[in-house]
Amino acid sequence: VLRDPEFTQQVKKRVSIVEFYADWCGHCKEFSKVYKEVSKVLKGVIPVIAVNDESLAQKYSVKGYPTVK
Repeated sequence: VLRDPEFTQQVKKRVSIVEFYADWCGHCKEFSKVYKEVSKVLKGVIPVIAVNDESLAQKYSVKGYPTVK
């Protein structure tokens, strides 16, 4: 889980897969199982980042959770 400024530095460096989630979100909890598997498969190929930060979600126009960008 990254927060700013580390998040911004990471996504500026290279293409990344980012999941925006919220702790209270039931769909996020279910999706986290799949997202962890994706992270394992793509390890070393492309960064897979999880973000639980309302200000970053607003900055990237997240309208609902979970959101993958």
